[in-house]
Amino acid sequence: MSYKATEEYKRIKGIPDAMMYYRGKGWPGKNSLISPSCEIEYDHLGSLFERMFSSQIFKNPGCRYCTDHFAEQADISFCDFWNQEEQQVEKEGNSCFIVRNKVMQDIICEMVNSGVIEVKRLLFYEEIAATQMQVLKAKKGRLQESIRYKLFVRFIDFVFEHQLYKRFGLMSYKLICLIYSKMCLSAKF
Repeated sequence: MSYKATEEYKRIKGIPDAMMYYRGKGWPGKNSLISPSCEIEYDHLGSLFERMFSSQIFKNPGCRYCTDHFAEQADISFCDFWNQEEQQVEKEGNSCFIVRNKVMQDIICEMVNSGVIEVKRLLFYEEIAATQMQVLKAKKGRLQESIRYKLFVRFIDFVFEHQLYKRFGLMSYKLICLIYSKMCLSAKF
């Protein structure tokens, strides 16, 4: 995501020189802006910043052409695991990792045995994929072939290029996220 989203978020909140903390105080955490004169924070889920992130407006256009969401050729890859249960019970934050070979498996086991990391539970690939389905459909499904998606991308690129987002508020981002989410949900693999 472009740093322009952070700049815009700071501008909207009226604290352009503040330090931005994207996730803190637990999980899924809070978005915080801290300056010498004030501090504001919002729950990450449903926040203006999360909606800006999810709107795709500030996404690097090259990311739309990458079809390898899980770094499938890598020995190990990481992602968020945000299923319903995790969102309700997890308060510190966990990362999910996918190990693809014996060497990495041995390294992870050594890290667990030495107390460097803690494995909360083993996940099935299907569980992980289910939490990332919207992105997977956008990267591996037929969503990119859709006329609606092509028009959507042109629209958000136009909004970004001409800085029309400077006129947006939470409701505008929510609407764009809703449109994108509906396209992903209806997309086929």
